[in-house]
Amino acid sequence: MGRHPTLRAAVQWSYEGLDAGEQVLFDDLAIFAGAFSPEAASAVAGATEAGLGRLVKSSLLTALPRSHAKYRLLETLRAFGRARLDETGRLSEVSARFLAYYADLAGRAEVGLRSRDQRRWLDRLEL
Repeated sequence: MGRHPTLRAAVQWSYEGLDAGEQVLFDDLAIFAGAFSPEAASAVAGATEAGLGRLVKSSLLTALPRSHAKYRLLETLRAFGRARLDETGRLSEVSARFLAYYADLAGRAEVGLRSRDQRRWLDRLEL
């Protein structure tokens, strides 16, 4: 048996330890390709700090120290979650929320970049 099936089985075991709501949250967070903020997780996946904390405690989500973009999924975990989104037919729904959130953020940034808060907006967009 190769390494890949063993890793998938370990991820599946951890995933099955989540309740149904936590599984949906995990799957939805897999839409993020990199680090993300609690605000983005809330808008896109309906995440709460408590829900994010439970995923961190389960070692399925990484909390980033000293960062505004506080969370990320390891790529192997993200791939598992994306496959689940696809299997459940929810990928397009979550993708639409992701795109809407970042389109709104870009619109707010356009205004913010022309204000006294320009540095803050540049930093936020860089994240």
